[in-house]
Amino acid sequence: MDSPHPERATPTAPSGEAGFIALEWALAIVTLLIPMVLIGAGVSRWPEHQQAARAAAAEAARAAVVAPTAEEADGIARTVAAEVAAHYGIDPSAVAIAFAAPTWDWGEEITVTVTVEMPTLDVPGIGSWSATDWSTSSTQRIEDYRGFG
Repeated sequence: MDSPHPERATPTAPSGEAGFIALEWALAIVTLLIPMVLIGAGVSRWPEHQQAARAAAAEAARAAVVAPTAEEADGIARTVAAEVAAHYGIDPSAVAIAFAAPTWDWGEEITVTVTVEMPTLDVPGIGSWSATDWSTSSTQRIEDYRGFG
């Protein structure tokens, strides 16, 4: 029986192009999908790191405000912030703490600023890399009727 459309021929792949789509698909997965998943895994941990920084700043300011001197308050703030970050599973070396107290007197305010590195790329089994950081501060007031030393 003759074909109803004799002018149409069955398409054939030119030699050398067989399997080319499979190769493109594999390259697309490696170059697009896997990096997006790794970046998504890193960025998805940002809220956790932000909460850890907030908690570290608040706890460090609360602990520092009861110290008898500014020097002791600075040391206490740094220790407490590092401990809180460690409890959240953040490496203390990825946390920077700044302590500010204009004067150490009744009614003055102290401020503790915590800066934490934000994971940008997270490769399971290898590690994570950070391209940005995030800072938060907490301010506490030295009690008006507190006795020093």
